[in-house]
Amino acid sequence: MAIIQMEDLTGHTEAVVFPKTYARIGAMIKEDARLMVWGKVDKRDEDQFQFILDDAEPIEQVRMVMVELEPTIAADVTQQHRLRNILKNQNGHDRDGKISVVAVINGGQHKQIVRFGNQFRVKDDAATVNALKEAGFPAHAELLIGA
Repeated sequence: MAIIQMEDLTGHTEAVVFPKTYARIGAMIKEDARLMVWGKVDKRDEDQFQFILDDAEPIEQVRMVMVELEPTIAADVTQQHRLRNILKNQNGHDRDGKISVVAVINGGQHKQIVRFGNQFRVKDDAATVNALKEAGFPAHAELLIGA
């Protein structure tokens, strides 16, 4: 088990890493390491909280799925339901997908980018891209941050 200090541009916090998690990701936990972390907040006392770190990945390896939508498709409720069902199927039974899905709505001169909620995160970017393409949704996967 480890207690670590984490910080980002908005502040810092203490995080707890339990033994099984530490065995899996401990080598990544270094001073000044740039990581994407997943976990949950646990209320310790009336006004004290702690972050329970469940997983981490070097920020340079974090991938996301981009799905391109025309405005008419994005506004169509039937298409929204189709898209939702595909993404939920790609999340897995335990709903622990870590890969964010982003819609790029291209309206000619204007482009809008929308990140889907956490409940639509997926486990496998390649499988999700294939499922989206098979359903007629143009999609691709890319790194969150270029190397």
